[in-house]
Amino acid sequence: MNFGLYWLSRAVSSFGHSMMVVAIPWQAYLLTGSASDTAWVTATSVLPYALVGIWAGVLADRTPPKSLMVLTEGVSSVLIAILTVSAYTHVTSIPVLAVIAFAVGCLTVAFDASSAVMLPRMVQTDDLPSANARVEGVSAFTRIIGPSAAGALLGTVGVPVVFMTHACTLALATIGSLLLRAQPTAGSKQCGESPGRSALVGLRYVLRDRTVSRLTLSSASLAFATGTVGAMMIPLFRGIGDYTGSQTGLIYAAGGLGWLIAAVLIAKTRFSRQVPAPVAGAAALSVVAAVATPAVLNPIASGVGTALLDGSVYYVLIATITLRQIIVPRDLLGRVHSTARSLANLGSPLGAGIAGVVAAGLGPRGSWLLLAPMAMVVTLVMLARAVRLGKTVSV
Repeated sequence: MNFGLYWLSRAVSSFGHSMMVVAIPWQAYLLTGSASDTAWVTATSVLPYALVGIWAGVLADRTPPKSLMVLTEGVSSVLIAILTVSAYTHVTSIPVLAVIAFAVGCLTVAFDASSAVMLPRMVQTDDLPSANARVEGVSAFTRIIGPSAAGALLGTVGVPVVFMTHACTLALATIGSLLLRAQPTAGSKQCGESPGRSALVGLRYVLRDRTVSRLTLSSASLAFATGTVGAMMIPLFRGIGDYTGSQTGLIYAAGGLGWLIAAVLIAKTRFSRQVPAPVAGAAALSVVAAVATPAVLNPIASGVGTALLDGSVYYVLIATITLRQIIVPRDLLGRVHSTARSLANLGSPLGAGIAGVVAAGLGPRGSWLLLAPMAMVVTLVMLARAVRLGKTVSV
């Protein structure tokens, strides 16, 4: 019953977050019709994943996870409610949208860290794999239905209703988190090592281990490409392709379907200390999809291209995480993983921001075609170099 409530709360909030992936850039583009403004708002929404990821993990280790979950979801609900009112009264501006998107992003990062700490306190150790699979499964499902629902609402009743729906999902999730029960853990909540020193240890390992550094560069270039694509999708599909809200939502949902298929395929991939051939193949496919998706603008082709692009990107991303888990010593894995993830996540806001600058001169299609394939090629090169290094290390 306790895990069921946790799972349901995550499902509800994840559904709302998936809707906002479409609604935030849609609202930004409606306000000014500018691809650059849309890109900057997108950049601010993903920047927290790079800036506060490490510190959110430290906070989650030192704060009761249930309290942090309730606080972050509750405050996020209030912020989205404010955004709803501003949208209804037509006082929303690009700065307001960017500030709220950044603040909610920071709270979301903290919530994710605290929920990861909370789960082992509710289920037995032997049940953790099954519990995590169920949580990830519902996340994949909401990536399909959330954008579809957002697109339908955008095409009929408008952006404020999407914002209001997300505020309600966060409020419901907050109530669900309040009702959770967790087993207390023994020992002090304070870590012997300072957050700064933990980050420094992880950073040194990432920089000194050539295979891990190349995997991190691969993830960063991948994040750069996804930041570019995420910033240009609405200006391209809505502004140039003149797609309806429903069509746009379904294209985002196709990306979620690609993500789900990739999750199934990655579970069947065998890993050692080197990059398996299917991962290199997925990276190559991402290059092709990054070129083909903006080249042919009709809803069906865009949906297929987005599914291939998101699926191949997610496959490569999870593969690099898995390889890092194999290579890095267990006693350093937490610090190295959080540091590498934060460094890689810098690519996303950087990609979105640069895409906005380039779009001012070349337009959204030109920005996408110039930046996204180039970043995917860098990913492929870094993976190839990691393969050569990995072949010198036995499992």
